[in-house]
Amino acid sequence: MVKHVLVNTNKKLRVAVGDEVRIGQKLSEGPIILKELLALTDVITVQNYLLKEIQRIYRIQGIAISDKYIEIIIRQMMSKIIISEPGDSKFFAGAIVDIFDYQEENALLLTKNKKPAYGNVVIKGAKQVPLLSDSFLAAASYQETSKILVNSAISSRTDHLTGLKENIIVGKKIPSGTAINDFEEHSKYDIKPSIKYFNAFLDSDYKEEDENKENPEENEIDLDALTEEFAEEQKEEETLLEDEENVDLYQEDSNDDDTNLE
Repeated sequence: MVKHVLVNTNKKLRVAVGDEVRIGQKLSEGPIILKELLALTDVITVQNYLLKEIQRIYRIQGIAISDKYIEIIIRQMMSKIIISEPGDSKFFAGAIVDIFDYQEENALLLTKNKKPAYGNVVIKGAKQVPLLSDSFLAAASYQETSKILVNSAISSRTDHLTGLKENIIVGKKIPSGTAINDFEEHSKYDIKPSIKYFNAFLDSDYKEEDENKENPEENEIDLDALTEEFAEEQKEEETLLEDEENVDLYQEDSNDDDTNLE
């Protein structure tokens, strides 16, 4: 198929007559307009192009960076969808929503046999993505504070404090680590409290202690009984000592008799 494309004559061409080109390929020197590349190709192509170009800049300077760190930023840049047809969803046409909210809403609509929403991925700069956050506190702490707070007040927005930044701003626990244990589903492989690893014998002892704590009258100490027990123990010790002394005396007497006989 032959297609005519207009290019800037001031830029050097990268193709010649008879070359086969594919959609999204560079025809002349210079940067690619990402929005046009996204419109002609798909999300994966744009993400790969961004990753390749960013790594090229760092490698020229002798800096090695793992791809995963750059991929995180690229994912955030392409994490929004502009709604073209809302269908039966809660979104409206032209709204820019998070891709996870978009997928969750459509999944819910499909289970109810309703019409899902349709939209296209939009690419935003790293400075623009935080301003599109669902939390107006997180967005206001970044840029355009007055504008975001005024618009949020006019539209009566509510911040549910589900993210990290907004919880830090209001001084609440961050939703990570042990702070979210109450919201996680526990399985049989989770680590249990230490008391659960005790055997039945120890568990029964703990139960007895708890029962004794509930009945403090039964735990009162009888001083008279303790005194009698102590006196009996002393008598037994004295009798044992007397028996040992008698045995020693008997052995000495027998030794004296033996010497006299000799």
